Amino acid sequence: MTIASYAYYDSDKQVVRFDCIRFFNTLKWIGLRVWGLVGCSFAICFLGATFLFSSVLSAGSKWEVLEGCRLVSSSKNDGDSFVVRHEGTSYTFRLYFVDTPETGLFYPERVAEQAEYFQTDVDVMLRMGEKSEDFSRRFLSGRFTVYTEWRDAMGHSTRYAALLYNDKGESLVEALVENGYARIKGFRPGSAWPGGKSSASYCRELESLERKAKRERLGAWRKSDADLDSPEPQMPVQLPELIDDGGALLDINHASKEALVNLPGIGPVYADRIIESRPFFSVKELIKIHGIGPVTYQEIEPLVTTTLPEEYADTAYFYYQSPASWANREIGLRVSALRPLEVESPDGFEVFTAETGCSDLDGGTIRLYLPEARTQDALSYFERSAEPARLSVYFFEYQDEWVAVLRAR
Repeated sequence: MTIASYAYYDSDKQVVRFDCIRFFNTLKWIGLRVWGLVGCSFAICFLGATFLFSSVLSAGSKWEVLEGCRLVSSSKNDGDSFVVRHEGTSYTFRLYFVDTPETGLFYPERVAEQAEYFQTDVDVMLRMGEKSEDFSRRFLSGRFTVYTEWRDAMGHSTRYAALLYNDKGESLVEALVENGYARIKGFRPGSAWPGGKSSASYCRELESLERKAKRERLGAWRKSDADLDSPEPQMPVQLPELIDDGGALLDINHASKEALVNLPGIGPVYADRIIESRPFFSVKELIKIHGIGPVTYQEIEPLVTTTLPEEYADTAYFYYQSPASWANREIGLRVSALRPLEVESPDGFEVFTAETGCSDLDGGTIRLYLPEARTQDALSYFERSAEPARLSVYFFEYQDEWVAVLRAR
């Protein structure tokens, strides 16, 4: 209806004015209802998105149980972080709930904070860092189970928050707190783990264990150097004896020459060749070293593993080591160059071979799908810059190949 249709019936100004007011009131009435409908629609969409987001979060917090794990001998291991081997793949895990003393002054503020927590000094904390690392290594000397949500535990290299239980079903988190080797601090799970409890309930149990350790002056709760040098009290957890390497797998990318020489068939000469050939992206690459034949390889293969050096983070080689754990997730990829591929691609995308790493580090290649709208910007960047670009890409398996997809803005 228009203003003219109201004015059509009478030319009297009062009537026209009245009808105009009626018209605008009508518009106001309609407008309020339109905005009401828009508001309701927005509210429904918002609630739906919230529900969907919550569902995604719930799905992301699904626990996975890795049984039969072994500890890998690695420089990354300490009292609360470990390189773990499961079914041929190595992962780095960081314990939920606890923080063990540092073994060096790489993070002086954290060491000072730990010393304040245990009411002692920095030197004591550093000594306790070594003791907590040894405690955890002995605790994990056999096969053990890892519970993880695959939550990013942050750090210089990729690691996941987890809970670890030895072959007797005993918790490493509880053992560390009970013996005074860790403070209650750190990541907490988003949901109860299989057979576990809520974070709040579990923390109350840990606090009870901590009070007991403090009363008995165990671990870092000892008050003097004499206490630290005295024999350890009888531990509630019966730890298995640790034989050489404790059954842990030796990381050939980080192991010392002395450790490599102890492998069957590997003397000083072959140990030097292994060190010179680093990094290894898989254990199978040992067979390429001159002098290491099939017989020697078969003897050492069950005893060793590989974890890439930290500088390989965000490269294709890094993700290829355990692609299933990164599948269908957004990852960071350090791309140093792009080469077009003349292959069929989905509508709206162009395909490239992405070289990863940097000028002095070959991180391997991966097939990268770029939205056509972003292709020119990407190519222009590499034309004018020699620095690698860090892209946020979606990583998944496509046509029997692990690929990366850059999302449209």
